[in-house]
Amino acid sequence: FDMSDVRGWRDVARAANAAGITIHMARVFGIMVEKHSENPALAKMKYRVVYQGNNVVTQNFEVAFFQDLGSSPVSLEGGRCVISYGLFGDNVVEQADAEKAYIQALLEGPETWVLLPEEAWPDSWKDENGNLKPHLPRRPVVRMLRALYGQPDSGTIWEKHSFQHLHSIGFQKVRNWPSVFWHPDWRVMMSVYVDDFLASGERSALKKCWAAIREGLELETPKELTNYLGAD
Repeated sequence: FDMSDVRGWRDVARAANAAGITIHMARVFGIMVEKHSENPALAKMKYRVVYQGNNVVTQNFEVAFFQDLGSSPVSLEGGRCVISYGLFGDNVVEQADAEKAYIQALLEGPETWVLLPEEAWPDSWKDENGNLKPHLPRRPVVRMLRALYGQPDSGTIWEKHSFQHLHSIGFQKVRNWPSVFWHPDWRVMMSVYVDDFLASGERSALKKCWAAIREGLELETPKELTNYLGAD
């Protein structure tokens, strides 16, 4: 979010109408879940700020429309194919999660303004009692700059962003297998399930692969495969 530019909901709506453009206006909220609750060894609490994608309007309170192109995550068969390739010869299978994947990509489409929950207000907005300072608008909104979770087009935007980087370092799409890639020089096979990157090949090749990917995408430290899509 651009926290340096705080405006009132009504002011943003009037400015959009005056400029003759359509903008999107919505709320964001926080949710906390226990990730991997089915496996105590991996379970952890995770908090995420989410865009309320089921209640988005234009500046005139009309229902907002999205491109809704949809993403194409790897199928179970595609992921198992990558794992199978890792069983040949001296190959190994490694995985890495993208950190805060969606917000690595810039938001595309109409200008979007959001109401933040009070717990997300910066201290500069509050007086000594924790109330909104008098000079700020009653319904303060800020512009959303990143493809936040919950925004209907965020999955597509993230997929486009991540796949462009994979192509730039030499990965080629495997025909008829969504989100499965092959690198002809490193002889590495890779699949992508939203933010879960799975790769197989020789260990030295995987080291080059991960280093190149992490030059353009924020990934956790790769590790050998332990569980994949809920399967040990």
